[in-house]
Amino acid sequence: MNVEYLKNEKTLTVKPEGRMDTNTSPVLNEQTKSKMEDITELILDLEKVPYVSSGGLRVILEWLQIMEDRGGQFKLLHVNDYIKEVFNLTGMLNELTIE
Repeated sequence: MNVEYLKNEKTLTVKPEGRMDTNTSPVLNEQTKSKMEDITELILDLEKVPYVSSGGLRVILEWLQIMEDRGGQFKLLHVNDYIKEVFNLTGMLNELTIE
């Protein structure tokens, strides 16, 4: 999985390309957490992510918890209809900020 990271002061934007599944999510999680030390806003841009499995959902929930614990913000951008439906079916849709 290719991932582009854009950091602007206290904001980190994560732009993965490919599936967020059990194979790719652990590496994505570790790489991203290593860049989050002073971040108060985390943005996950899913424009190039066609699919999120339970492994990807766990990572998203972990990032949401980290940002909530810091009093920060976590947002998702460019969420396709399939992924929105996964969020809806798992009860996550109301917990996430999707723009």
